[in-house]
Amino acid sequence: MGLEFVRCDGIVMNELDLPVRPRWSDVFGREAPIELEIGIGNGEFIVSMASSNSEHNFVGVELSSRYLSKAVNRVRTAGLKNVRLILGEGGLCLSKLFSPSSIHAIYINFPDPWEKPRHSHRRLVDEPFVCLVASRLIFGGTFTMVTDSYSYATSVRELMSSINVFEPASGSDGLCAGVPEGFMTKYYRKWTALQRSIWTVSFIKTSHYDLPEWVSSYYPLAHLEASLPMPHVVIAGEIVNWSEVAQKIETGIWVHQPQLVIKCDGIYIERDGKGMLFSLLCVEGKMQQRLFVYATSHHGETVVRVHPACRLNVTAGIQLTVGITAQMLMRLNKLERLLRSNLGEQIHRKLGWDV
Repeated sequence: MGLEFVRCDGIVMNELDLPVRPRWSDVFGREAPIELEIGIGNGEFIVSMASSNSEHNFVGVELSSRYLSKAVNRVRTAGLKNVRLILGEGGLCLSKLFSPSSIHAIYINFPDPWEKPRHSHRRLVDEPFVCLVASRLIFGGTFTMVTDSYSYATSVRELMSSINVFEPASGSDGLCAGVPEGFMTKYYRKWTALQRSIWTVSFIKTSHYDLPEWVSSYYPLAHLEASLPMPHVVIAGEIVNWSEVAQKIETGIWVHQPQLVIKCDGIYIERDGKGMLFSLLCVEGKMQQRLFVYATSHHGETVVRVHPACRLNVTAGIQLTVGITAQMLMRLNKLERLLRSNLGEQIHRKLGWDV
């Protein structure tokens, strides 16, 4: 993986263009310590940090393309070569793009506090996210979050303290009022002008940490070491009447399990009547992906695969979605023999197929 994934003056990347665990030395063109900001907003903080620490590489993640464009302009104006910006969700990027013990510092400035109790589950920093932080930071790496929400700050302090690989880096318990030098961003100025209190949560990683397996139920890419191949299944036998098959298939929820939902939103027949397209939704923990699965028959075989127009992260849930689609077609058309697939042993076992 090299610089072909970098766009817009060598600054911006889309998370979907990047493989699992990219070689950051290729992306930046040099080996250097990596620091990560999640939720960069207009880029003021990351540009300031990168300007003052030219010997480090900085990665910024932002979900809003509008804010990302402002950050790009800041980086371009500053002429920085040690900054890369990613359009994507923070937890997903942390789980997908960074190997264990690879990040020197993680910063989060004024994340959405989701103050109402019924919305608190939407907060970025929760138990599985803190486990990811513990996994991805190097020994001696730091985590810093600045917020105007005291309830959010105390919640994060408690979560960080509950993992025995962290020690407070500020205050007696990792929480202090105010912000460190260099953290006076747009929102800091806005909230202090309104006389709101600002809180900093800061911890340092002091020992090794193995990411628990259960975190993958929230972040499906967390334990992968490389990208999975785009899934496909090949079945012996052809389907002749696709319209008849479509009438037998039920849309709606196909799978509803803790941390996994697979839903069929629609089924479409090709104009020539020689294939079928499934519009599907796969939700795994915090990750939601829409995809089209395409099925067609030729030369005595039926092929079920992700449509090539889809851009997605291949996960165990995506593999299972393709497998369930293939299994349904086998059952409805009495196609009993699986010829080949690349779904892997674990998915084959879940589907009751021979390994």
